[in-house]
Amino acid sequence: MGYEDMLVQAFQILSRDVQLLSIYRNNFRFIHVDDVQSFPFVAHILLKLLSEEASSVCMFMDEAKYTHPYRCAFPNALQDFSRSYQGSQ
Repeated sequence: MGYEDMLVQAFQILSRDVQLLSIYRNNFRFIHVDDVQSFPFVAHILLKLLSEEASSVCMFMDEAKYTHPYRCAFPNALQDFSRSYQGSQ
């Protein structure tokens, strides 16, 4: 099982189990993502699910690494940040 497969499985579990999702949402009020340029699209979907009630989402990107995109990466997340994570700055 690869990294993306584990993320998909985590998303599926949390999508089906509202009580478990609530536990994770309540325990992680602040979310920090580093190296977002290599973050796969499915990770953004999972992050969005987890951060719906989060007080703050913070993303960092290394522009030097952005010139060499990773397989399955979704670097547009920073461009869509304010729309995807409303309430975060």
